[in-house]
Amino acid sequence: AASALEKAPRSTLDSLVPLGALVIVLLMLLDSGKSLEFSIPHLVCYNLLCLRIPDVLGHWVVTTVTGLQMSPGTTTTAISFAYMAAMQGYLVVLKWVCRHMSAPDMFPRFQFVAQMYYYLFWYMMLMVLAPGGVDDRNFWLMVFFLNGVSLASNAGILNLTRAFLRPGSVPDPPLKVLFDSKLAVQDQLADVVSLLVVPAIATSFHICTSLRVPNYPIGPLLSLWQRFLVLLLARLLSGLLTEEIFRRRVDVLNKAEALELQLLPIDDSQNRTRYLSDICIGPKLALEAMRNIERCELYFATVAVVCTFSVFQKGDWPTRYAFIAFGM
Repeated sequence: AASALEKAPRSTLDSLVPLGALVIVLLMLLDSGKSLEFSIPHLVCYNLLCLRIPDVLGHWVVTTVTGLQMSPGTTTTAISFAYMAAMQGYLVVLKWVCRHMSAPDMFPRFQFVAQMYYYLFWYMMLMVLAPGGVDDRNFWLMVFFLNGVSLASNAGILNLTRAFLRPGSVPDPPLKVLFDSKLAVQDQLADVVSLLVVPAIATSFHICTSLRVPNYPIGPLLSLWQRFLVLLLARLLSGLLTEEIFRRRVDVLNKAEALELQLLPIDDSQNRTRYLSDICIGPKLALEAMRNIERCELYFATVAVVCTFSVFQKGDWPTRYAFIAFGM
C-alpha cells in the first residue's frame, strides 16, 4: 500500500506535466500576433498556473530522471541538464504571460518567482545530490557554469554580440535598459537569498539530528558551508561585473532623464497610473533598479517564502510540514 501511494503522485505528474505543456504551447500559438496589455485571462493564468508550477516542476524532473536507473554520476549530470531545460521552458511561458498581463519591458517583479525558484532548487540539489567538497573538480565546474550563465543573461551578452556583429543596429531604448537592470538586480537578490537559506535549513536539520544522535559528525555540515561560501563569493564577483556592464549602459538612462516622461509607452493613456507604479518619475533614473526592490520588498519576501516551501515539499505531505518531511 505504501509503494502504491508513492507511485500515484508520480504517475499523475508524468501525464499531467506533458499534457499541460502541450496545452500552453497551443495557447501561445493562438495568441501569436496579438498585441495585448493588462489582459485579465493572462493575469488569471499567472496566479493559477505560473505561481504553482514550482510546486511540481523540479521534483518531477528529479523523479523522472532518477527513474531511468543510470549511474550516480550520470544521473546527477542528467538531472542538472534536464532541470535547466525545464526551467528555460518555464521562463518562456512566464515571460509570455507577464508580457500580456502587464506591458512590454515593464513590471519585471512578476518574473521573480522563476528567479527565486531556479536558485533555491538548484542549491537544494547541490546539498542533496552533490555532497563533494571544495576539492571536487565537478564542484568548481558548476561554480563557473552557474556564474557564467548568470553573467551572460543579466549582462545581455546576446544584445552585445548583436551590436558587435551589426555596428549599425539601433541601441536598446531606455525603457528596455531599465527593465534589464531591474531583472539583473532581482536575479542577484534571488541568488544571494538562496545561498543563505539553503545552508541555514541544512544547519537546522543538523542541529535537530545532533540533539538526538550522540557524536553526530559535523564534517558534512562544514563542507556544505564551505561550498556555499565559495558560491556566495563567486556570485558577488559576477554581480560586480554585471553592475560594471550596466554602469556603461546607464548612460542611456542619464541622457533620458531630461525626457523621462517619454519612457512611458503611452503617456496619455488610461494606463498611465499603472505605468507609474513601476517607474518613479523623478531624478536619478539610474537608481530605479534599487527602487524596484524597495517598492516591492514585501512581494519579494512573500515569493521567497513560497518558493522555499515549494522546493522542500515532499510527496503528498501538507505544505506546512514541508521541512519536517524533507528532513525525515
